[in-house]
Amino acid sequence: MSGLLDSLRIEAALPTVAGSLLATEFADFLRTEESTSGAQISFDSAMRISAVHAAVRIISESLASLPLIIYRRLPNGGKERAVDHPLWSLLHDRPNSLQTSFEWRETVCNHLLLKGNAYSFKVSVQGRLHELLPIHPDMVSVELKRERVLVFKVEDAVAGSTQEFQADRIFHLKALSSNGYTGRSVISDARDSLGATMAMEEHGARTFRNSAQLKGVFEMDGTLRADEKTNFLDSWKQNHTGFVNAGKTPLLEAGIKFKPISMSLEDAQFVEARRFQISEIARIFRVPLHMLADFQSQPRANMEQAALEFVQNTLRPWAVRLEQAINVYLLESDPGHFVEHLFDALLRGDTKTRFDSYARAIQWGWMNRDEVRGKENLNPLPDGIGKQYLQPLNMGVAGQNNATP
Repeated sequence: MSGLLDSLRIEAALPTVAGSLLATEFADFLRTEESTSGAQISFDSAMRISAVHAAVRIISESLASLPLIIYRRLPNGGKERAVDHPLWSLLHDRPNSLQTSFEWRETVCNHLLLKGNAYSFKVSVQGRLHELLPIHPDMVSVELKRERVLVFKVEDAVAGSTQEFQADRIFHLKALSSNGYTGRSVISDARDSLGATMAMEEHGARTFRNSAQLKGVFEMDGTLRADEKTNFLDSWKQNHTGFVNAGKTPLLEAGIKFKPISMSLEDAQFVEARRFQISEIARIFRVPLHMLADFQSQPRANMEQAALEFVQNTLRPWAVRLEQAINVYLLESDPGHFVEHLFDALLRGDTKTRFDSYARAIQWGWMNRDEVRGKENLNPLPDGIGKQYLQPLNMGVAGQNNATP
């Protein structure tokens, strides 16, 4: 009974903390990193960089789209899906009342990619895990006590208070770590690259806002009084700056002449610098350039190989990180079960390559027809005939008499 009451007390406290994640006041609470360019980098400002936004979405959505399966270990070394496991619905379908499994894993990966840590409240009812509620990593600090005891301090930005939770109440995922118990933040480690990209985007936006198509200086033989100068500049700014005024023909008075300056953004190597920044972002997150819409730097002929490398070198490590954390911290008392992501759909080649591989697998007897049909999302053959393993007539098991009597 005390366990139930304790869990209900936790749930009663959660709305205040969890609600602050989406509160307007939380915007001022986000931790920022100042880059050499002077740009302030926070979680939200980093996501406003188009290349960062694209890279984070590509990785988090790709990982979240993979089926997450709980398996039961079999005595013969095999495995089977444990659809009757208490955590199946929570991990496979709905970790909490606000999110699907896709959305929760997308959020977790989003936090990991930018902040290096992802935290979720473990809400239990009668000793059984009931929900996993994500917490914004900027609201959490981790303290290592004596005897390797971790304490998670969760700040409530709205109430202005801090709650402490033991490690058994928080599901914690960490990225690359220096101290072993908290992950390193990309926003902190790559703040200069992100700041340069942000400053460049702001420079481009301000250029379009202020200059439209005309760029140059005004010349005149005489001089203008202060009020005439102010009126002229105000009129010019109102009628001939910004992209909405592009293409308008100006009418100049009082002998004023406009002398254009023939320096463009391309002349200043702005476009080249922008492309370099995209490459920087791709390098930080290990995303192929073509996935960030940079087709000049990565030829289309190499895209299939790049996509395969993305699965193996980018998605796979993040998936293993999540799998092992679930196995250790959520299934720790249940060694007979484990979780795995299914990568088959992402690793599938073209139709001809797949079918040639299937033909060899069936011919040489290491896959049956139902297993192949399952990979193509087809139902098994009737009467169990698809479960039979075939082998060539001229082949047999070494050391055995395989002759037909």
